[in-house]
Amino acid sequence: HVPNTRQVALLCALLLLPAWMRAAIQPALVPSRTTGVAPLAVHFDATGTTATGAIPFHELRYDWTFGDSNAGSWTTSGLAKDKGFGPIAAHVYEQPGTYTVTLRVIDVNGQTVSATRTITVSDPAVVFAGSNTVCVSRSGSFAGCPSGAQQVSETTFEGGVQHAGTGTRVLFRRGEVFTSSARKDMNAAGPGIVGAFGSGSPPRIDSNQAGAVIRFGTSGDDWRLMDLDFVGPGVTNSKMLDDGGVVSRLLLLRVAVSNFHSGVMLTYGQAALNAQRPFHHEVFLVDCDFRHFVGGGGGNGAFMALVRSGILGSRFQDSFGAEHVLRLTRVESVVVSNNYLADAPAGRHLLKIHAMRETSPVPDPRSHHIVISDNTFAGGDNGWDVTIGPQNDLEDERVSNVLIERNLFRSGVAGTAGLMMWGSDTTVRNNVFDKSAVGGGRAARVGRRGVEPTPDSVHFDNNTCFTSTGQVICATFSGTNHRAVNNLSVGDAGSGVAT
Repeated sequence: HVPNTRQVALLCALLLLPAWMRAAIQPALVPSRTTGVAPLAVHFDATGTTATGAIPFHELRYDWTFGDSNAGSWTTSGLAKDKGFGPIAAHVYEQPGTYTVTLRVIDVNGQTVSATRTITVSDPAVVFAGSNTVCVSRSGSFAGCPSGAQQVSETTFEGGVQHAGTGTRVLFRRGEVFTSSARKDMNAAGPGIVGAFGSGSPPRIDSNQAGAVIRFGTSGDDWRLMDLDFVGPGVTNSKMLDDGGVVSRLLLLRVAVSNFHSGVMLTYGQAALNAQRPFHHEVFLVDCDFRHFVGGGGGNGAFMALVRSGILGSRFQDSFGAEHVLRLTRVESVVVSNNYLADAPAGRHLLKIHAMRETSPVPDPRSHHIVISDNTFAGGDNGWDVTIGPQNDLEDERVSNVLIERNLFRSGVAGTAGLMMWGSDTTVRNNVFDKSAVGGGRAARVGRRGVEPTPDSVHFDNNTCFTSTGQVICATFSGTNHRAVNNLSVGDAGSGVAT
């Protein structure tokens, strides 16, 4: 057969197409933003990727390089900050410059396609030059304050932050202590920074009040809190940060929070859902240290409802005096990666992800498209370290499309599973479950909790479950269309893979 002119032209056109357009995989690389001032947090979403003969979210490999080779490594996991894995990722660019982000998508046959985007990061010394920077000192010492900046002597945090406005940064002197006796509402649109100047330990903010130290709302978009140490009064209802509306484009970078009832409260209640209010979006907690939460019921290290957000390289520890270490009440396109979570009280959890009632009106009440990777879950008095599904057996709250991979689970209580999955369309792979401290037992459980639909399509693959004493069973299942493949289960008194 001799091709006609039209066929030859079509063949030539196909050959001239980029490789990814000719391949069975078509990658989608969607950044939440492509420009902004450093430090710039960017969420990357590849969930729109399509592939022939595969379920893209679960069955393709996604490798990210953020083009930021000097970013260093996470202190929590030792992994490079410049790399990401999974269909959802995030990165913080701390230095100005132009960066090329590269996404490689790989299928089970090794076919690889790539996509790139450019991120342009502005210099804060230029954006906040001169009087657009305000240095705040308790002692009146301004060594290290940027040239041309305003200099303000102030003893309180709220007194210093009152100078924050659109296009400004407020820097507190390192090594000094500022008190907080009244909530500060951030009502100015960004870009803006509240951070530190000088040398020494981060500025410490001592709160002596119930309620929030700082509140962000709908008009307070595009802000960064960084290099600050917040210490709470240790009383019920005390919070470091809460919301007064829709919180958007908020970065917490190297922020320490301790001795509050709750660290960050960005919730989303039934009234907000009924009113179809947008969810909090592009919120990032990166390299933070949240610990020691007190005041009883209702307190959490962080309690958030988020869209297109990331929790990266942070430590969340010791909610023995409150409830959950990290609780996500309704999330969509969120990555929880390279964190260390430990020490929850009995009946509470290190990581709790649920949703909102299925009977709720639009917007979608379900939690979906979540990546949980490269974390350490170090247990406590709780037993159910990580729970994915309804918050209790009375709520029809649905969670789906979750990827749980390369995490370390170290159980702290015998007789219960470290990972409880009540949702559907979930992949659990390449994790390590260490049951040695509790003498073995079950690593994971898949089942129905209450009135929600029976779990469907949970895949449990390539996991390692072990104990130095006793017997370990990797997982038990109820529901439909589940799979357990290539799991290793080892214990000195026998082992099992799945039932």
